Amino acid sequence: MLGLNRELWLLFALNLAIGFANQFVQPLFPLFLSGLGASEVEIGLVLSLANVVSMMLMIPSGLLMNRIGKRSVLLLSVVLASAPPLLISLVGDWRVVAPLYIVFSASFSFFIVARMAIVSDNATPGNRATLFSVMNLAWPVGGIFAPIVSGRIVEGLGWAPIFQVAS
Repeated sequence: MLGLNRELWLLFALNLAIGFANQFVQPLFPLFLSGLGASEVEIGLVLSLANVVSMMLMIPSGLLMNRIGKRSVLLLSVVLASAPPLLISLVGDWRVVAPLYIVFSASFSFFIVARMAIVSDNATPGNRATLFSVMNLAWPVGGIFAPIVSGRIVEGLGWAPIFQVAS
């Protein structure tokens, strides 16, 4: 019915992990920056820059994928998403955290493009919409559970563990 082959099941699992990691960090990130001494304007600037960089990388990530392949871009996105949170957990200055967060946020540009291409390659005209619907479930599922869990962790253990878990 869905046409989820092994490759798509693995992609869905990775999609869940990426969605969870993203939602583990992003909703609480302004509070983290505030705790490091960033003003509201500085927090807004960091978040806006992260979105600008992500937007600017969408087309280049597609071009890169055409050259090196979907799996390579998917792997690149995972590496770019994994390293910054781990480094953020070790830093205490928002000015150093900002570029790391921008890289973390930009990593999703590579992931989204590769994910869409893999789903398209595995879809038929009869199941394409269903496959995209199933794949897109991962992000809201992460958004439902991850902020609650990360908020509890921050309250109990501090900030570093949420970045380590996201990594």
